Amino acid sequence: MAWLAILIALLWGAFSVAATALTALYLHRVRPLRQPEPEGRVAVIVPVRGPAPRLPAVLDALLRQDWPELRLIVAVESEADPAHALAAAAAARDARISVVVAGEAAARGQKVQNLLAALPLITPEDVFVVFFDADAIAPPGFLRALLRPLLFRVADLASGYRVVVPEPGSAGALLVALADHGVSTFPRFRAIGVLSGGSTAIRTDILPGLDLPRIWHGALSDDLTLTRQARSLGVAIHGVHAALLPSPMALSVPDAFRFGVRQLRLLRLHLPRLWGVFGLFSLVPVLGTALLLAGAPGAATAALVAFVSLQLRLSLREAILKRLLSGEDLARCRRAILAGRLLSPLAIGFRAACWVASAVSRRIAWAGITYEVEAPDRVRVVSRTPPG
Repeated sequence: MAWLAILIALLWGAFSVAATALTALYLHRVRPLRQPEPEGRVAVIVPVRGPAPRLPAVLDALLRQDWPELRLIVAVESEADPAHALAAAAAARDARISVVVAGEAAARGQKVQNLLAALPLITPEDVFVVFFDADAIAPPGFLRALLRPLLFRVADLASGYRVVVPEPGSAGALLVALADHGVSTFPRFRAIGVLSGGSTAIRTDILPGLDLPRIWHGALSDDLTLTRQARSLGVAIHGVHAALLPSPMALSVPDAFRFGVRQLRLLRLHLPRLWGVFGLFSLVPVLGTALLLAGAPGAATAALVAFVSLQLRLSLREAILKRLLSGEDLARCRRAILAGRLLSPLAIGFRAACWVASAVSRRIAWAGITYEVEAPDRVRVVSRTPPG
């Protein structure tokens, strides 16, 4: 089996070098670009459930975006939802905010239910619609960066991606950040584009063709279901490298593990081929480390290549984040990168463990609701806790 050990060592080294080269490509793509003048009204839909202490700050940051015609639609489960009171208070202060009550979801995800309830509020005056998560603070210029490819008409569908910002003292969030920053800074190729529901922009004139009420009728995941639909229709997904959305997190290690498993299980149930590729990239470093400890041929050389590549890659990530983030978000991410220079083996093991655990079960626990995903377009609510 010496040939297998050599193959794994070669893959480990090759994957490390390739990942570093791709991170360098991402850095190249976030160079300053000509920004178009804002044109047309944007409707931003913010689905939310349960306690959302950041919601006022989320809405305020969106309203401060440099876009003259902007309105927000906050979609909640019920009037008893704590998020409803926060959204209603914000709407009372600013006429650009509307609130819609979606009702409880029975055969789809609650987030999807909220989005579907908001869609009828889109009017012909809305040139763009943006789906935006309620746990992220949009930095200045984020909306214009996200909409840039739509304004230049190089795409009708665009997406940013989150960058996890670990709260101080949160070991679980630090693990998630170290495991996920590699995905955040992976170049967005149209051929393998995947939408992020936390920051998706669509030209409203293509909404009828996407047929969201039909494809979301029994869906749990808004973004992965829409990704499948876009691919089936041949609609290119434009990944916006400059639209990294800071997502503050404070998680215990068990909560971080459940979060990672949930994200990867959703990927397996909706895009199994991509899940398999992710698993290959996650498991090879673990297998390579095991071979190194066993003294297998070629493992030491591969480990050295992987270590040097990792250090360079972390420096490239820091340069990327310095171009896109500022203030406390940047400071916390830089501290996470510094920790990653020593703790990356833990993050690699964490990512691999999440992937292995995601290979079993069709149950997803999300925002206080447990679902059974019988198929990408068929989901059943197993249990739910009140949103409060």
